[in-house]
Amino acid sequence: MKARHLLAVMTMTAVTGCSVGGLLGQTAQVPGGGTAGQACRWLGEQAADAAQTRLDLVLLVDRSASARDGQGRAWDWYRAVFGGEGTAVGDAVTFPNTRLPTPARIRIGAFDGEGSVEWVVGDLLLPHLTATADGYRSSYALNVGDCLRDAVGRAATSPPREPGSAVLGALDVDRAPATAPDAEHRLVVATDGLSTQGCASLERTAMRDLTIVGRIVRACQGQRAVPDLRGWRVEMPWLGHPGAGRPQPRQSHRKWLTSLWSGLCAATGAHPCRIADGRPTDPAQGAPGVSVSVADPVIAFSSTERAPDPFVKKVLPEDLLFPTGSAVLHASGRELLTRFADELAGQAPESVRVAGYADDRGGTTYNEDLSRRRARAVGDVLRQAGLRGVRTEGRGEIAGNCPSPSAGDTKACNRRVEIVYRVRG
Repeated sequence: MKARHLLAVMTMTAVTGCSVGGLLGQTAQVPGGGTAGQACRWLGEQAADAAQTRLDLVLLVDRSASARDGQGRAWDWYRAVFGGEGTAVGDAVTFPNTRLPTPARIRIGAFDGEGSVEWVVGDLLLPHLTATADGYRSSYALNVGDCLRDAVGRAATSPPREPGSAVLGALDVDRAPATAPDAEHRLVVATDGLSTQGCASLERTAMRDLTIVGRIVRACQGQRAVPDLRGWRVEMPWLGHPGAGRPQPRQSHRKWLTSLWSGLCAATGAHPCRIADGRPTDPAQGAPGVSVSVADPVIAFSSTERAPDPFVKKVLPEDLLFPTGSAVLHASGRELLTRFADELAGQAPESVRVAGYADDRGGTTYNEDLSRRRARAVGDVLRQAGLRGVRTEGRGEIAGNCPSPSAGDTKACNRRVEIVYRVRG
């Protein structure tokens, strides 16, 4: 047993009559992750304070592959967030990088591409630190630091379950209950900001033009993908720093990322938003690596001198979307289009054109009308998903797509819907 824990147990035995044998003989379970460390168990036994909490702290750790180095090691997020050991000052525990007033409620979790949080510590209560004996106050602060170090370490070293990183989805957290009316709600996100899932996906977005940021924010708002964080303070101060050995953004890319997450954070209603591109703390000496079995989508940090091709075409076969002779979408076709719109929104398209086509069976007027109604049905789904600037047209049997004249079912390549969109930036 560490000396600081032994001192804490001896002191609390004297102050409150806690049983040393009972303390050491219990193993506390925490939601989402194995057994808590000794320090967390000790704090759990002191958390019987009935006072409303003054701080609701949520710390989310990005455990995706890109946030680790080539050996699977994460940044030292405990050092980055807290900065080192804590000390008892008044009724708070003060760390080099932050201050925790008590009583406080702390939640620590990890996320990847799934969009939800796996809680390592779902509800850690820090009791009110009063003017008790100096030995107890010192032990209290040391145990808080050790507990947080243990919990953050377990969040950072837990392996990702899904590829990529859904940063915006992870931000959708609830306020803790039983907080004081003037309590501070603080959300700290330990991430490089390189989201690859949902409306804020950067997988196909060239991080060049800052005017693109506004369109991404509006697209995410249109899809109702931006959580309501009014009353929260949000901190994301380590953007643009994937693990060592991974492709690294340039300074211009980090500036773009900072602008993007500043805009998205402002859209949540959070205030203040502390968004920056500071470099996290390197992994501790001898820190263990994690075997990562899922690969992240690649984000290409394009040269700022070379613009990408702005036009992209998506071709969807007729039978994938509609029954024969109908302009009413299959349920599966509607779901496919909604997923496509979610991915496309992250690229902030300047324009989207939907064109319907038919084969040469049936009359020209019938083909034009059917292709027009199908294009409108597709365009309606894209608009409902939050895309703007969507235009539709029916082109009937013109501009065939088959390599040579054909008959029967082999004309399926002509019966299609094409979505052509323009992306810049």
